[in-house]
Amino acid sequence: RDFCLSRGLGDVYKRQLIYNYRKYIKKRVVYEMISVQLSVKLKRLVAEQVKDIIPSKHVYLYSIPEDVDRLKTLPFVRINHITSTATTHSSNDINFTRERYQIQFFFDDEDERDIEGMIIKTDKQLREHGFYYSTGYDGYDPDLEGVITVTRQYNYRNKTD
Repeated sequence: RDFCLSRGLGDVYKRQLIYNYRKYIKKRVVYEMISVQLSVKLKRLVAEQVKDIIPSKHVYLYSIPEDVDRLKTLPFVRINHITSTATTHSSNDINFTRERYQIQFFFDDEDERDIEGMIIKTDKQLREHGFYYSTGYDGYDPDLEGVITVTRQYNYRNKTD
């Protein structure tokens, strides 16, 4: 009798593990779809904000095509999706998805256009759409002589009522 009971509980635990795993996978797929949608939205918003200085065809999502000559394409923008988690949390009636994006602006160090003003304008517009600036830094890429890189990281916060 104890053997049958313990075997029955084992089957229950196995079914519960399978159920929880399937539930996790479904949740993960939904969040991945949301991440892709947010990435596309972010690319569209950035392209709209930088269009006076950077053509939209030079705003790249995830990677820069290998056939692009980076020095001849300046200025350009690359957007990367850094992190995503399958959970949300609430604080003060605001739900946060844990999405983080990195936007890199590449431009010639002799470019006299108002790149800084363009980036500030982009920050303001992104904030209105739930992308909040968190950190950033400037860099000089030794592999791309004369190219300045401004990197900005944004957290996405989806406010729900």
